[in-house]
Amino acid sequence: MPVRADVSSVWEDPDKVREFGEEEVTNLLQESLEAFRDERNLLRIGRGKTLFVGDTHGNFSATKEAFRAFSSGGFDRIVFLGDYVDRGEEQLENANFVLSLRLAKPERVLLLRGNHETFSTNSRYGFRQAVAEKLPEGFFVLYNRAFSYLPLAAVTWDGIFAVHGGIAEGLDSIGQIDGLPRGELEPTSDLVLQLLWNDPSEEVDGFAFNDQRGGFCYYGQGALAKFMDANGLRMLLRSHEVFLEGFKRFFGGKLLSIFSSTGYCGLPIKGKVACLSSDGEVSLMGIEG
Repeated sequence: MPVRADVSSVWEDPDKVREFGEEEVTNLLQESLEAFRDERNLLRIGRGKTLFVGDTHGNFSATKEAFRAFSSGGFDRIVFLGDYVDRGEEQLENANFVLSLRLAKPERVLLLRGNHETFSTNSRYGFRQAVAEKLPEGFFVLYNRAFSYLPLAAVTWDGIFAVHGGIAEGLDSIGQIDGLPRGELEPTSDLVLQLLWNDPSEEVDGFAFNDQRGGFCYYGQGALAKFMDANGLRMLLRSHEVFLEGFKRFFGGKLLSIFSSTGYCGLPIKGKVACLSSDGEVSLMGIEG
């Protein structure tokens, strides 16, 4: 299927997304929806140098910096861990940019779903208003239809499990993820919601009520170790939480949490991305934004 939105130009010049009008955005969202429908909930990542990007939340400049690091750093692919919208000043530009990258080079760009790529969340935290300020009524739902088919997780060739929030109580095998519901503007599956919302905690061993979120779960070292052992994994790489240094390690380094938006909500966040070498080494890189 030919790509009608001018996504190739965006690969060369990210600021081209600022020129997208209603027709370009309509085509971009329709083509993204069709592309995501053909994907699975769990992506398999082959060997290669891979850059992982955490929450960007409408911080288009930080996303561009991450993309420049990818383009100039000899990476084979880039994986975005979700939360492209809400709270930031350039939410449409940010969403349109990552969607354009995915359409331009699907073999090199992977997008996962975050908890802010759900209808109820991005209705409350700014995206609905951002769309209404620039586009006619109806585009908000079009964006969320595309978001509803975003994959939920990915696993690398060497056993790194990448997801927005974390493991879920009741999810024993990564193979179960492919069977979870897709295409729901508002997820109804408890397992899907936990993958998007759950947080790690050093204070629990198994699963516990997540009082920070007012729902969902904390997961501890014991729960993670059980899940990793059952699935032949060595690390969990996720985003979802804000840390001033842009990252935090949990459970003796078995879990790495990254946050890539800089200056988030006025906080002096030092955004970070994670680099996976073709030899399986994981390192951190700071980004400007």
